[in-house]
Amino acid sequence: MERLTLALHGYGQMGREIEALAQRYGWTVTERFDRTRPLRDPAQLENVEVLLDFSTAEAVLPAAAVAARAGCRMVIGTTGWYEQLPALRALLAAHPTGVVYGPNFSLGMQVFLRLVRQAAALCSRLGIFDAYVLEAHHRHKRDAPSGTAGKILEILQPHFGPLSVAVIRAGEIPGEHEVGFDGPHERVRLRHEARSRRIFAEGALWAAAWIRHRTGIYSFEEAITQVLDQPG
Repeated sequence: MERLTLALHGYGQMGREIEALAQRYGWTVTERFDRTRPLRDPAQLENVEVLLDFSTAEAVLPAAAVAARAGCRMVIGTTGWYEQLPALRALLAAHPTGVVYGPNFSLGMQVFLRLVRQAAALCSRLGIFDAYVLEAHHRHKRDAPSGTAGKILEILQPHFGPLSVAVIRAGEIPGEHEVGFDGPHERVRLRHEARSRRIFAEGALWAAAWIRHRTGIYSFEEAITQVLDQPG
């Protein structure tokens, strides 16, 4: 992949995972921002092509405001801030740049979501299945249900109505999601299991390379769809 110059907003486990993988790609991480070194001035992003945000929900929009003023692209993996999407769109209308956001940057999860969408349509037509969602993450994860589980519900509910999510927070589970369609005498299950945080770092860096020359706001699903739906 073409080399990129990056900065990290949020330097926890995911930030460090992204940095390690970026170094393997030969990419440069020039800045690392967190509570001890906040991002406040567009000058801090001078010569940075993409800012990757894995911080906290309340920190996303202020960081995006600085990045937009700096003309810096952004990849947002933080969840819990999506009610502020209209404010982000207004910000980018004033300072055009490019943003990719999503609750889960696993490339395999994007395949999983497509399968869930197809299975939901098929199982609901038969009229004998009930749908359910299970998700499990490490005990440090703040949001419950996960943002990914919320996306799964968004896919299922037009077919099955309101649903809830069974949530597990324990140990160091990177991430597991299961969707089931249970009938009187059989069950169809789809499952995605993350074995390492590396998959999220891979997807975030893929998104950084994809957005570097684009403007506008895209969900990670929209970005992947543009690639998957290309002819040939």
